[in-house]
Amino acid sequence: FTTGRFFLRRLIRLHPMVLVGGLIAGIVFFVLGCTRLDGTQVAWYWALAATLCTMLLIPSLPGLPTEVRGFGEFFPLNGPFWSLFYEYIGNILYALVLRRLSTKALSGVMVVSAGFVLQTCLHCGYLGLGWSAADMGWWYGFVRMLFPYTAGMLMARLFKPGKARNTFWWCSALLFLIGLAPVLGGAARPWLNGLFDFFCVTVLFPFIVHAAASDAAPSPRTNRINRFLGDLSYPLYTIHYPFMAMFFFHIGFRGELMDKAVVFEPGNWPWAVFNLIMCPLLAWLLMKYYDQPVRRRLTAWMLSRHDVRVRYRPEKKRG
Repeated sequence: FTTGRFFLRRLIRLHPMVLVGGLIAGIVFFVLGCTRLDGTQVAWYWALAATLCTMLLIPSLPGLPTEVRGFGEFFPLNGPFWSLFYEYIGNILYALVLRRLSTKALSGVMVVSAGFVLQTCLHCGYLGLGWSAADMGWWYGFVRMLFPYTAGMLMARLFKPGKARNTFWWCSALLFLIGLAPVLGGAARPWLNGLFDFFCVTVLFPFIVHAAASDAAPSPRTNRINRFLGDLSYPLYTIHYPFMAMFFFHIGFRGELMDKAVVFEPGNWPWAVFNLIMCPLLAWLLMKYYDQPVRRRLTAWMLSRHDVRVRYRPEKKRG
């Protein structure tokens, strides 16, 4: 299992949907008139360049012509791609460095990265960072990636299943309650909210992962739900943002309104319902008729090349 083959497997797993998500994002931006958040127009060739950068996971920097929305994002056409960019970096670190570390050394890296997460939480008051290179955003994105990546590796090495039952349901309920938590501390004490974010990332989320993996006997129904939602999650993640951008454009959510409340009028409900139905439906169609077939074919091609190499290696040695 060579390093090159590992990289190829990760590309096969992740990049087919990156290509489609970037293409959809570019099409939506053209449909909306190549308009920045401040209402100005973007030249079509820069919009096309931004589309190609998104499809190839080439980040934009604030001030570059490919930063076409004017909001400072690494990937202005499909904002969530910033996390995939850092996942690629994490994969490179894993293949070249992290997997070679002993459990003790890996624990040390995890503890140090947790310290960086705590410093970020106390300094900024939250962890909604890393999507832009502005204001040290590139560093915050790296911090957000490194701790969960090393923590996940360590959990995989040390994992001992428990005897939990029905973990899908109560773990889902716990995640739902975490999502309902208000912003703590306000403007006067933002560090309180930072501590809450730190507790969620370093304690609650690893606990939920461990609990879910410890389910001794999930029912067939739960297994079907888990598999369906797990398969759907990545395609949905890669395509939902452009449709959110369409919704924001429709309700008048522009750059000058970023710090103001937007009145959600009754006429906006059809657009909201359309997004809630359209995004999962399109994600399912892409998963079933594009992503999974393409990955199967690419994986078969990769394995066939590997099998040929292995098959003829002994003959070459004997010769």
